[in-house]
Amino acid sequence: MTDSMTTEFCSLITQNLAEPLSGTASQAKHLVFISWPKRFWRYEALESGGGFPAGLKRWMKAESVEHGKIVIRLINRPGMTAERCSIRVYPDTLAYEDIAPDQIRTVLEDHFAGNGNRHSPRAQKTPEVMVCTHGRHDKCCAKFGQALYAQLRQEIQSCGLPLNLWQSSHLGGHRFAPTLVHLPSGEAHGQVTAKQVPALLESWEQKRVHPHTYRGNVFRTEADQLAEAWLHHVVSDSGTIVESRLESLQENGRQRHCTVAYRTLEQPQVPKYLELVLHHKTVTGPGGCDALEDAEERSGWVLTESRQLNAPLRA
Repeated sequence: MTDSMTTEFCSLITQNLAEPLSGTASQAKHLVFISWPKRFWRYEALESGGGFPAGLKRWMKAESVEHGKIVIRLINRPGMTAERCSIRVYPDTLAYEDIAPDQIRTVLEDHFAGNGNRHSPRAQKTPEVMVCTHGRHDKCCAKFGQALYAQLRQEIQSCGLPLNLWQSSHLGGHRFAPTLVHLPSGEAHGQVTAKQVPALLESWEQKRVHPHTYRGNVFRTEADQLAEAWLHHVVSDSGTIVESRLESLQENGRQRHCTVAYRTLEQPQVPKYLELVLHHKTVTGPGGCDALEDAEERSGWVLTESRQLNAPLRA
């Protein structure tokens, strides 16, 4: 890798800065994916062309006030047309199929009003992986996301894995490209290298988290997401976590003391507790490839200490 290439892409600069991945996933209460041909995607996905309904971004923000944060993204597969589309809603794990573009907003309004059955949704039983390849938003997502999507597609097909793979519009944090989200788990990953793909796929098959690329769970709050992400780093070799929650949090300047309760698949009836000591880390770098010369100060948290507890610590 040449120095010139390193300085041309925000994700390579971020890797060199060693900006922490844990706790960087975007957050949402509801994730909505709408299939739409990629050739119509624009920088702002919800302002895309080809007959995509106008005003959906304003609707998303307004409805988030009542229902909790709704995040809408577009997804694509080769050969798609703009005549009909599908809508996936998580964590509800529901899919609305064969929807006319002018009915997208109606379907979403009915869904969040509790009237989604009017449109005959089906349960989305097969796990899905959305890989950001939104090159019009950031060139890192085109260069690195497209390569990751191609590799995942080949390996999923060759191994016959039960995963639906999609290209996605911006998932947040393109400086960590390539990025993806696994559903319905809500796991967000970044900086996934070609060598890490087999281990990542194996982790999903075993219903485990691949800690080395893990950014956090999109359905968790910032503090809970951060603690849960570092929990997987600490215990990934000693069990499969099936449940976890943040029990307590104490923040003192540049340190956080977190107590996390969790259960493993191997001992589901035995609650375990882990204390995490995190240290604040600051890096200075670009937020995207469109601002490579405009470095910003960014914050993250790195693990400095951990220890098992017999009972949770209370704040």
